[in-house]
Amino acid sequence: MNPLDSANLLNLQCKPVTEGTVFLQSPLTQAFDSSCIGVYVQELQNNRYRISDNADTLFNALTSGITSNPRRSRQLQDIIERNQVQLSEQGEIHCSCSLDELSWQLARMLDAITCIGQLCSDWIPLPTETTTRFDRQLGAALKTRFGQQLKSSYSHYGASGHELNFPFALEQDNSIRLIQTVASSKNQINWEKVYHTIGKMSDLRNAAPQIPRYVVIEPATDATETQKAILALTDCAHVILYQDTDQLAEALTV
Repeated sequence: MNPLDSANLLNLQCKPVTEGTVFLQSPLTQAFDSSCIGVYVQELQNNRYRISDNADTLFNALTSGITSNPRRSRQLQDIIERNQVQLSEQGEIHCSCSLDELSWQLARMLDAITCIGQLCSDWIPLPTETTTRFDRQLGAALKTRFGQQLKSSYSHYGASGHELNFPFALEQDNSIRLIQTVASSKNQINWEKVYHTIGKMSDLRNAAPQIPRYVVIEPATDATETQKAILALTDCAHVILYQDTDQLAEALTV
């Protein structure tokens, strides 16, 4: 039974990706964001196959604002072990099997992804007031400096298909610069916001790498923690540690 036979047996749509790799899309959708559930199947040597979600499941969870903790990690691992699949350090759900085991292992993968999605739907943070004190402070400063070029509550679609919302954007010379803020919480780095911003900016980068991305961080009392947050965000955006309006305006032109 080849991958196409397995797809037909499990009611999956088969879409070629590259030579030796197909994407099998199921009729199922994720509980937390309604995205379609599917897996990549790559043909290996000796009649074996590798099945992977390409880390899409947990990446989409991250961009939805879901964060991890030890208890949640254990719950995820229980699902992984129960379905006899694996979870990489990069968040990829995957497994390998022989051709004879392909249909059975596909079912296990889809079940694992579906169960993880159901868990994630319970972890989505409740809506809160999106305009923070730091946002209001920056908004007033940027409005004074950039006037009508400043746009508030700007949105753009990411590579995941999700609509990404940004507190500010600058429209200059027929181009756009998107700005995300990370306010401190009780003078401490808000790591939940940092992780969410990494997911959001990475999603935007994959969809539109030509758009300049900026993250403005409010300094925390602990300078070491602030530097850790800056380092974590540097890979996906230009990071600005806020000092004053002049410094911010100059940094946004880089």
